[in-house]
Amino acid sequence: MTERQKKWFATVQANFEAQTGKPVAEWLEILKACPETMPGKQATWLRAEHGIGVNHAAYILSCA
Repeated sequence: MTERQKKWFATVQANFEAQTGKPVAEWLEILKACPETMPGKQATWLRAEHGIGVNHAAYILSCA
């Protein structure tokens, strides 16, 4: 991971709960209800069903 990617990831992580309204642990519970098993489709499901942006969906999936 490049330094730029590390900084970006740290920013997403630091602002995650404030921007999504829930802590990552709660999103991980929500993700368990996803009917999809492939990460890309899970990210699409999070965006479609819960209004999560691409970056936040990627962060949730990286924590799963």
